[in-house]
Amino acid sequence: MGGLWLAAPSRTNEREAREREADDRWRASFDPYTKKSNRFNREAAADSAKLGVIRWLAHNWAACAQRLRGTEPATSIPNEKGSLPTGGEEPESELQQLAHLDVADDAVVKAIDKLGSAIAKPTSKVIDDYLEESAKPLVRRDLTKHFWCDLFATLAQALELFEKALDKIPNWVTDAILHSEHQKKRKLVTRPLVKLAVKKAWSVVEQMIDHSFNHKKVLFALRVLGVLCCPAPEKHRAVVKYCVVPLGNKILEKEIKERLRAVLPEDLIQGLDVESEPESTEA
Repeated sequence: MGGLWLAAPSRTNEREAREREADDRWRASFDPYTKKSNRFNREAAADSAKLGVIRWLAHNWAACAQRLRGTEPATSIPNEKGSLPTGGEEPESELQQLAHLDVADDAVVKAIDKLGSAIAKPTSKVIDDYLEESAKPLVRRDLTKHFWCDLFATLAQALELFEKALDKIPNWVTDAILHSEHQKKRKLVTRPLVKLAVKKAWSVVEQMIDHSFNHKKVLFALRVLGVLCCPAPEKHRAVVKYCVVPLGNKILEKEIKERLRAVLPEDLIQGLDVESEPESTEA
């Protein structure tokens, strides 16, 4: 499944088809009587959550694109396979303009577009520049193993933990990624490489905060990016705990949250409020 690009107005039919397919897989794999969790209904629940996030973005994206430039934002964030789609980037001078939009949701959607593009391409470049040519294919393969969603999710977690001590974030995020449940599958993604990638990514986040994007907007954007580029959120604790659950309480419909609560471990979805209503998406 795609990510941010599925929220674009031109992808409405494809997005709705994906939603129907996820609903069908949920109904086929979840028995409401036994309520047993299995691999198939966990996948369906996670996909429903991801599509719910995309649907929320879609409701805001059209107004955002029309207001700012009359086009659909081009994205260059990693997809769930860890690869980078091609796409243009906007001039950095737009950062200050974006922070002062009258409609808050417009700024949030723009922050997501800008942050994803601004982090992924430069971070991939510094990684490539660090590596010997012969090592690049194998390291790139290892980066597809939940590295990007680890990066976004741990940045989000750190921004919430260290809002008053931002200087602690790069080292904390580096350590968190190296202790991730998925790091053992990324043997070629070494500490120096992770440290380099985190330093570059954090510099982009700091720049957005310095240009008046408040912490809440950037935190929201990081959480969305963590969900959208994760190949299997149901298998990624950091993404569920620090992205899916907080986003769910703000923007996901009750039915989706009920699915998550029905099949995911309690310690992962602790704090998920099934009864919370999605925040308004009117722009």
